[in-house]
Amino acid sequence: MEREPEPAAYAAGSRPPGHPLPFEWRPRTLDPGDSVEGRVFRLPRHGHYCGNYLFVRTEREGIVGIPATAAKGHSVLAQHLAERDVKVGDHVRVVFTGWRTTSDGERQYRSYTVVNGGRIGGSA
Repeated sequence: MEREPEPAAYAAGSRPPGHPLPFEWRPRTLDPGDSVEGRVFRLPRHGHYCGNYLFVRTEREGIVGIPATAAKGHSVLAQHLAERDVKVGDHVRVVFTGWRTTSDGERQYRSYTVVNGGRIGGSA
């Protein structure tokens, strides 16, 4: 299994001992209208520690993780990431546009807009 390179700030041992990821991050919950913008640091990875998260390096908050898989109830976000062909290093903006009701009126889901390098993937 290939490891991601450690950011220089953490390579010197500034992480707490036993930290399970090779970088420091904070979870970020998005409320309707909230967004996260920055460079993709790590994409969701099935079977990896915190593999349900999209990690984005922001200017103000450092690395933040937002849930981004169907397993965590974020299937629309996962779909938009795939449709926009988001890769590590891409500049993205993820906006949680709010809760929507399915066409049959039986369920609600989280709706997102994803912008990748100027290419826009709309809400479902």
